[in-house]
Amino acid sequence: MASLSFWASYTLQAQTTVNTQVKQINKVYQEVRNNISRKKLGTSHFTFNLKRHNLHHSGYRHYSQKLYYNWQKEQVYLRLALVRSERGNVDYQKEFLFNQEGELVYFQEKQNDEKKYPYREVKVYFAQGKLLVWNQNQQNNLHHQRIQSPVEKVQLIMQEAKALQADLHKRIKEQ
Repeated sequence: MASLSFWASYTLQAQTTVNTQVKQINKVYQEVRNNISRKKLGTSHFTFNLKRHNLHHSGYRHYSQKLYYNWQKEQVYLRLALVRSERGNVDYQKEFLFNQEGELVYFQEKQNDEKKYPYREVKVYFAQGKLLVWNQNQQNNLHHQRIQSPVEKVQLIMQEAKALQADLHKRIKEQ
């Protein structure tokens, strides 16, 4: 009986720690959004097919990136990346939030790719480069040919986050 109460106490303490970390990440998100609205962060924008030509044709594609960053000690740090990718009727909207040290701490994706993913929206929190919380909004009545595990998706998120950081550094060097 003592081991059961110890386990319950440990589990409650671990959940409290995770909740505290999530609250801190949400606070960072709000601070970054406030800094964006106050124009306190640098920005870099890239758009492919801005006017969405061929909107009603099968080859239609639109892609945009908005990167928000700050400078610290001669170093540039990506703080928030907003990415939107549309192809035909499939739309992906992604947000990548980075802490002051440039580590990915939050990812959110909204999409309507019913054939590929079992969710409409996913929110992922990270701590020190590792998955902290995976929260997805389920889609109903869908038959998926392939369901991607959170482990696979986290690897793809981390790769895309690194690519966005590399894009920002490349753009800064070109200025």
